[in-house]
Amino acid sequence: MQVKKRLRINSIVSLITVLIIILVLSLTLHRINQANNTAKVAGDIVLNSFEKVTLRNDYLRNNNERAKIQWFAAYEKISGILKTASENFHTAEDKKTIDVLLENNESIRKIFTAIVENREKTKSNPEAAVISQEVEDRLLSQWNRKVYDEALYGRELLASSGKERASIIWQAGVGIACLFLVLLGAVIVHSWTMGRIITDRIFRLRDGVSVIGGGALDYRIDIKGDDEFAELSDAFNEMAVKLRGSDNYLRNEIAERKQTEEEVKKLARHLQLSLDVSNMGWWHYDPITRISSWDDGYKKIFGVAGHTRPNDEILTHIIHPEDLPGLWSKVEASLDPVAPRPFAAEYRINRPDGAMRWIEAHGIASFAGEGDKRTATSLVGTVQDITERKHADEALRKAHDELEIRVQQRTKELRELNETLEQRVAERTAELQAANTMLLDSRRAALNMMEDALVARRRAEEVGEELALANRELDAFSYAVSNDLRAPLRTIEGFTTAIIEDFAVSLDQTAKDYFNRVVSASRRMSQLIDAMLSMARLTRGELMERAVNLSDLAEVAAYELGKKYPERLVESVIAKGIKVRGDIDMLRVVMENLMDNAWKFTGGHEQARIEFGMTKEEISHIGLIGPIYFVRDDGAGFDMDYADKLFEPFKRLHSEAEFPGIGIGLATVYKIISKHGGKIWAESVPEKGASFYFTLK
Repeated sequence: MQVKKRLRINSIVSLITVLIIILVLSLTLHRINQANNTAKVAGDIVLNSFEKVTLRNDYLRNNNERAKIQWFAAYEKISGILKTASENFHTAEDKKTIDVLLENNESIRKIFTAIVENREKTKSNPEAAVISQEVEDRLLSQWNRKVYDEALYGRELLASSGKERASIIWQAGVGIACLFLVLLGAVIVHSWTMGRIITDRIFRLRDGVSVIGGGALDYRIDIKGDDEFAELSDAFNEMAVKLRGSDNYLRNEIAERKQTEEEVKKLARHLQLSLDVSNMGWWHYDPITRISSWDDGYKKIFGVAGHTRPNDEILTHIIHPEDLPGLWSKVEASLDPVAPRPFAAEYRINRPDGAMRWIEAHGIASFAGEGDKRTATSLVGTVQDITERKHADEALRKAHDELEIRVQQRTKELRELNETLEQRVAERTAELQAANTMLLDSRRAALNMMEDALVARRRAEEVGEELALANRELDAFSYAVSNDLRAPLRTIEGFTTAIIEDFAVSLDQTAKDYFNRVVSASRRMSQLIDAMLSMARLTRGELMERAVNLSDLAEVAAYELGKKYPERLVESVIAKGIKVRGDIDMLRVVMENLMDNAWKFTGGHEQARIEFGMTKEEISHIGLIGPIYFVRDDGAGFDMDYADKLFEPFKRLHSEAEFPGIGIGLATVYKIISKHGGKIWAESVPEKGASFYFTLK
């Protein structure tokens, strides 16, 4: 039976009991009202008795006719009351008293009437006054006894009505107390039974959620029935099944992505090897941002330092002034969206070491959009040093010129030495043809190598596009998985919150605490899902290198933490002007996580000190020489025996109660530093703080 139905039955039983109590109270009030009516009747009888005595005395002493009339009116009034009094009194004794009062009242009327008649006779016959006075005295004596009896009977009725009212109130109190005790017993028994059922199921739910939350995704919570706990159990089991499927899928995707990355790296190495063998360099030009990028072969050919960043100013100084206008016109022609031409040019450069070299360049432009919106997005190509070939061509031209001169000089001699000259010319011609053949073969080989390099480059671009498509599909899958995983979590949290809000009165504090733990576990699992997806998206993105001021990022992180925890006394010591090259968004995540980590683990100290800086000292056991960047604190620290677990996802060296968290921050930092070609490690002594060191390529 569902908890809601049990609680509804409990409410219905309570409502019925309350209705019965109300009914009992209504009946009691009705009976009390009747008892009050009887008491009023009894009181009227007593008061009427005294009123008749007063009116009689007034009549006898003053011969007041008005008093006589009022006396008869009082008689009629009490007669009416006595005739209807039997409706208010229910006991046989009370009814008998009413009958006696009726007879007594009639007797009193007759006596008073006799007194009145006797007085009337006295008025008409004064001689009989003495006899009339004796008669009147006897009648008054009888009348007094009757009136006294009437008053006594009235008091008896008044006392009887008071007892009846007290009896009614006592009976009603006992009945209500009994009903309340029955209701209290039923509620206690029902609540105890429900408490046992709910507590047992909550324990089983808690244990199951703890097992699943610990990573045992194949575990299933076994709660049978048709109540809300069975629904929660089914929801947790369904969530575990989806988590298992998602985990397997993500593992396969990561393995496939690593394999694809290895293939791309292999193709890149082959391409670079081909370029090195052919003494060629690779370049890329972005017409939108006007930013160029070169490989090491390009820099070697142009004689620039390896750390030099490509830009138009460097090219303008290196390219021969006479060749520069024609070169740029060919670049613009190759970027024409309407009728693009393949980029091909030969030009001279003046290297920084003073040498003049001939360069042959080829390139292909890429476009995006259609029609009027078609625009060039990139220009990619190769360069080759053809100085030696140019020298060979120049030598060949000079040789050809010298040959012409010698032919002219020897024309005369040819006439004389025709046969000898023809033989020598033939020999020289054969040598010249052989040289031309060798030169043509060399140029064909170079062109073939350039074509191979371009094919390899296109293949690398295709692989890159396939990798980008796979990343987009993985993003779409991550979004779908995120929604599918959050749906059962929202169901769990919604049902649990509804139970806490709707049945708060029926649940004891222990049950509420267990339900709150279920809600907390659901929210923590949602945070874990968000953290996993965030880490996957962050480490999958491409590096956008630029100049980054780590000192500024550290100061911003410290300022935000100070606003978030204004009660903390933390001294932030941040070295100024520490600049690196890297992706600013990723490095911001690194500094925020390291600074937040330091703030969190110094939370147990009243005063704390957090330092960010750089050192160029050699770290002996790492084998690195600066620059090495660090974030240092004087907080809780950790045991170095477990340092290898610091950067693993969801691995924590402290309990949730000591320092809250989900164990994803340092894992994210590790992946970002690795993506930048750097290293990260930590050194610590328990309760003496920790130092996190990292390098960047």
